[in-house]
Amino acid sequence: MSGRYTGVKSVDVACRIMGVFARRGAGLALKDIANDLRMPPSKVHRYMASLIGGGLIEKDPNTLHYALGPISYQVGLSAIASYDPLREVISTQIALRDEIDQTVTLSVWGNMGPTVVRVEESSHPIIMTMKVGAVLPVLATATGMVFAAFMPRTVTRPVVDRALTSQERANFIVSNIKDLDAELVEVRRLGYSANSEHLTRGVWALAVPVYNNSNSLVAVLAVMAHDDGILRHASKVVDFIRLRSPYPADGASKAKQSSRPALKRTPGH
Repeated sequence: MSGRYTGVKSVDVACRIMGVFARRGAGLALKDIANDLRMPPSKVHRYMASLIGGGLIEKDPNTLHYALGPISYQVGLSAIASYDPLREVISTQIALRDEIDQTVTLSVWGNMGPTVVRVEESSHPIIMTMKVGAVLPVLATATGMVFAAFMPRTVTRPVVDRALTSQERANFIVSNIKDLDAELVEVRRLGYSANSEHLTRGVWALAVPVYNNSNSLVAVLAVMAHDDGILRHASKVVDFIRLRSPYPADGASKAKQSSRPALKRTPGH
């Protein structure tokens, strides 16, 4: 009979469960998932057990809440890395690392905030929390400030609002809405954000936005250095990234930009 459904219904349900996490993020109780799917909790629980066994979901033993597991993150990061606009960004990331011999991270905006999807280490790697899959604090990192400055506020507001009401704000670049607005104006004026040991002692960061063909922010590249020398070369790093971007923010074609600034390697410790 033509048009007859030939799929596996249990897989369909599992996909719907994964869709709940894609929409709502981590830290979900069983009843929340069941309500979203309009299914009995007992039935959802059986599916959760299988998804946990497969590494797609994990359960917090203390709160009993569910979150995406390691396999889900690997799948998501692989999908992001194969996204066409990011292929050019990755090439720029590698070229910048080779040019200045500093660690360069590539981050995108996820449903929980700025998320590291690729790290190109220098010859003197930095011990830091910016590992692949890490969600960065939006108000304590240069990368987070770039996303807050150049992405639509409707997208970033939920994450920013949670940060501003957090009890742990000791390492924040800004800690209230007035200072945040002033900082974002400055980030937009400069075209980048700098971080001086706010998140990690002994680590300086310089984050630069990367755009797609519709002039929307698609990713952020951040240089991580052992000293503040990278900040003195901020304009050259920004130009290096923009000149190699297929879609410069100002709309200019790379072909019209004839010169590429030579960057000096900043010393590592």
